[in-house]
This record gives sequence, structure tokens and C-alpha cells, in this order.
Amino acid sequence: MSKIKSRWLKILVFIITLSLVAFGAFQVRKVLRSAPKQEKNIPFSWVPIVSFCAGNLPCVQIEIEGQKFVAMLDLGFNGQLTLSNEFMSKISDKTFLFTSPTKNWTGKEYQLSYYRIPEFQLGNATFSNAELGEEDPNEEQDTIIDKPKEKADYLPANGKLGWKLFKKLALFMDFKHGLVAICDSVDTFAQYGYRLEKFVQAPVLLNAGIVEVNALTSEGPLRFFLDTGCTNNCWNEDYPVEEVRERMENAKYFKTFSNVSIGGKDFGKMIFRPLPMNFPMPMQAILGMDFFFEHQVLIDFKNEQIYIAVSQEEDKPDGAKTKSR
Repeated sequence: MSKIKSRWLKILVFIITLSLVAFGAFQVRKVLRSAPKQEKNIPFSWVPIVSFCAGNLPCVQIEIEGQKFVAMLDLGFNGQLTLSNEFMSKISDKTFLFTSPTKNWTGKEYQLSYYRIPEFQLGNATFSNAELGEEDPNEEQDTIIDKPKEKADYLPANGKLGWKLFKKLALFMDFKHGLVAICDSVDTFAQYGYRLEKFVQAPVLLNAGIVEVNALTSEGPLRFFLDTGCTNNCWNEDYPVEEVRERMENAKYFKTFSNVSIGGKDFGKMIFRPLPMNFPMPMQAILGMDFFFEHQVLIDFKNEQIYIAVSQEEDKPDGAKTKSR
């Protein structure tokens, strides 16, 4: 796990990724409804995390046309796959589909171009006919409050993988141990991964085009947006954008729930940093990497269920760690 030298850089990366992630493709046309096909029948595959990029965001390796790219695993992205525009020129076999509007966290609109590619590889799985989005570099620039001197300090990866890539699969994330897995079902995961007895099960909500879960907090019921593209847990609060850095760094502005229960299990105290979110739909709270670093999360997208357990240091997969088919 890479270490971030300063807290403000984490926050800036959070803002960048949130703008690209949370609703970057919320208004994407209906062509994105279909999930890409898995050409190879791989019931289970570990996908190594190659690094935790700037902001402690999880990155994996993908391969397109024999070229390897680092992609952030981003549950907040309502799409399948993107690359930044500087890498799109390296992809020769792509068919233009359309452009679609996208908004950052401040509400500013951009255009995102989408292409169809024949296939790409993730771990041992080959996905075909995926939609590849080309990220607009201006969106990143416009959402940085304080620009680091070196470009590499704030670009988290070459692109990102969104939740719709796994629409017909199950996705497991245990970032404390640097593990990600994709599989065809929860039953398959139970054979190769962890025992499910310690996980709590609850419905996952996908109807709004984002990944959400209902919770009961010390202040009442609340719906959380799940986003591995955000460094911190975040609370929607209306205040001037110019104060973002101060309020996200200063604990006196944080919101704390003494307990948060999901699926009937109390996961204890959770802290949220304030951010004024100007999105197309109401959103109150985000569970970011603060949450994911402390919990194992298995999402069965096909059956719209989520399984959550506290991640312990001594945890190891019950099945063969490297066994994939």
C-alpha cells in the first residue's frame, strides 16, 4: 500500500476521483445497459491489486491489444471501462459510439466519448464488446483545489473500471489484504474465497445507476452510496466550494455516527467528511475507502445482494489463494 505524504493531497485526489466517478457517466445513453460478455467461462479468478494509487485508491492491471494499463477499481463509475485521452490513441481497434454529458461534483458539465472495443483482459477473464470511455482531462484540472507541482502526484491511474463491468458477476474486495476476486456466483466464491458465515447479507440497490445500500444509523435510516473511487467517507453539506480544503481537513466539521447497522449488524462508529455535492440526484452520504479498508465486501450484482464482514489482520482465503479456472 502506497503512503500519501500529506492529507491534503488525499483530499484533492478524492475530489478529482469523485468528479470522475460519482456521476461521471450518470447520463450515459441506454447503450450502456448491457454488460460485456465473458468469452472464457472462468467461474473464479483472483485479480491482483498492483498498487494503491494516490489517495489510497485500489488499482488493478488490464490488458488491451497486448498493452497493459493500470485501472482504478471504481464502484462509483456508472459504466464499464475508461482510459484517459492520452492513452486512447494507443488503442487502434475501437469503434466510436457516441458522446454523452457528464458532470463533476461542482455540477460543471463535460462531454465523454464512448467507443466499442472487441475485448480486454482482467485477471484470467476476457471480456468482449466492452464500452470504453475517453476521459476529458479538463474535468480533472477543473476540480483540483490546489494543484500539485507534479502531474503524476494527482493522476491515480490510466483509467478506471466501473461497476457495470461486473453486472452479471460477483465482485469481492478485501483491500486490507490487497485482494480482489471476480466470480460467476456467491456459491463459487464460497468454494475458493472466504467462509460466508461471518458475512452479513443485505440488498444492494442499483436502480439509480449507482451502487447503494440501506443502513440504520444513530440518527435514523440512511442510504449510502458505495464508492471505491473516494478516499474518505463523505457527507453532503451545503457550503461555499472555496472552503472545501479547510472543512475536509478540520475535524470540527466532521459528522460522526455512533453506530451504523447494515443488514441487522452494527458496524460501530463511522466518521464522514463534509463535501458540497452538486449532483443530478439527491445524495447524502458516501462510504469510501475509509470503509472499504476496514471491511470485506462481496457484491452479487446479478442477484442484487451485498455481503459485508469486518476485515481482520489474520484473515486468509478459505480456498486456494491462487486457484483460478
